[in-house]
Amino acid sequence: MAAAAGPVITKASEIPTNTPTGIGAIRPNGQSSPAVKVYIDNTTSGGPWIHVGTFYDNNELDSVQADHPWGYPLNPTQDTGIWEDSTTLNGDTPTFTQDYKNIGWSTIPFSQILLKDSGNTQRNLLYTNSGQITTNNSSLSQWFGSLEWDTNGSENSNSAYNNSRVTGISVTNFNNSDPILDSSNKSILLFKFGERDGAQDGNKDRSMIAYHRHDQGDNVDAPAGIGNFTNRSGTIDYRDIVPFTGRGDFPASSITGAPHAISIWIK
Repeated sequence: MAAAAGPVITKASEIPTNTPTGIGAIRPNGQSSPAVKVYIDNTTSGGPWIHVGTFYDNNELDSVQADHPWGYPLNPTQDTGIWEDSTTLNGDTPTFTQDYKNIGWSTIPFSQILLKDSGNTQRNLLYTNSGQITTNNSSLSQWFGSLEWDTNGSENSNSAYNNSRVTGISVTNFNNSDPILDSSNKSILLFKFGERDGAQDGNKDRSMIAYHRHDQGDNVDAPAGIGNFTNRSGTIDYRDIVPFTGRGDFPASSITGAPHAISIWIK
């Protein structure tokens, strides 16, 4: 799909139905804006989908913020750094095997999210159901910036969800059991499941994207999923990814089965 031929593509809904899956180009800011190289998935259910980012963790030290761009900025009050800004990561060529973020993250309107894992294998995990995310979101940056951590200290996911202290969105899963989100069992995904600011500033646990934990004994004190951060009385740890299976020992000194890579797609 050449940017100079045919209609100008600014979002997923404008991608022609006969567009092959693979690298194409869009102009998210209109005809006069620079073309952005993106990977397009025109075969997965509900598509076409546009790849805008990849979360990657290869068991780097959890104390080195530079190694965890998706986990580093989650300590300041309600600020999520790279999740809600316009910076990009690792060039303009889409990749599924390292941390990556393209300009589409902050420029493409969307109403649904798709998650895949397994690096270049691109195994489908789940997607958010239609009607769950309002359609007037200008971008992922804008949407994540509009959410807040509002969970009480040590609160479990059932309590946070039932009391509207976390954003929970219904999902369709592909019955693939992954170690990060335990996706084969999930009907709800949580966004910004973490302790609020204030009294918890000195003992903070946060996840940007987490599974809905139905075990009442498992709570926000064991952050897992994508984009993870803890501040335990000044001991700060970062992870781009924390596996579901390792949540009881967060922040783990080693992530079993690393590296892990999850890609995020929008439409």
